[in-house]
Amino acid sequence: MSEGYQFTRLDSGRKLRTDSVLEVLRIDRADRARFLFAGAHDDDVAGGEAMWVMAAVQAGIQVDILIATDGRMGYCTLDQRDTVVRVRKEEMYACCEILGVTRDHIHYVDYPDDNLFAYQGRRPAGPGEPAIEGHIGLQNALTWYLRKLRPTHLILPTPTDLHPDHRITHEELMISIYHAQGVIWPELGEPIQQLPTVYESATYSDFNRPPNLELRAGQEVFERKLEALAVFRSQAQMELFLDQVRGGGAFEYLCEYAYPFYSPNHYKALFA
Repeated sequence: MSEGYQFTRLDSGRKLRTDSVLEVLRIDRADRARFLFAGAHDDDVAGGEAMWVMAAVQAGIQVDILIATDGRMGYCTLDQRDTVVRVRKEEMYACCEILGVTRDHIHYVDYPDDNLFAYQGRRPAGPGEPAIEGHIGLQNALTWYLRKLRPTHLILPTPTDLHPDHRITHEELMISIYHAQGVIWPELGEPIQQLPTVYESATYSDFNRPPNLELRAGQEVFERKLEALAVFRSQAQMELFLDQVRGGGAFEYLCEYAYPFYSPNHYKALFA
């Protein structure tokens, strides 16, 4: 496979193969789909989902990328400490240009890197804090973005990743989906009409259950992913990560999320 994609969906023991991202994700029309790739850090999406991004763009699907942190703790020399936030943003814009996503579709919550636990939930903003409608917190910001962007499909980190920022991003996004669909906090925008289809993507750690979607790309697509990752030159550890990506080859996986809605009917048979 020199160019293009092959997708596989595992479905009740069967392997359904196609060269269409629309077919594998069961999307009727590209112009009615909007993908939101959400990550804790600017290089997360490129690391785990770059080829899914490119496939969606190629298919004509609108793609947005949402980053939770400002990357301030990614400095690798003392000289970088005061400039790394600005540098990483420029690297992110260059990365996304390679992937086919323009700057106006890249969004930042901009909370402090490695400190997302302090921004869980929602509370009134204090003097000088970066407020949205007078409040601060991940659930405030993520609910606002979900209502603003209104994605039909949401791709986010696994809940079991080693990095706490990744786990928190997953947790806060999932509860924010419920907030975004409800009528709570009306100042954050009109409620979304339906829950987005959610997929989990692995970055540092394995999935907590086997993924059901595989993307296999041609060499040209894979080289673009490597090129996009290499843009993050401020991250001295990137070369080690690139070696890991090269070793894995032109494959990316997603695990479709099943909303765990509680019902007593799930458990009645246990006590019958």
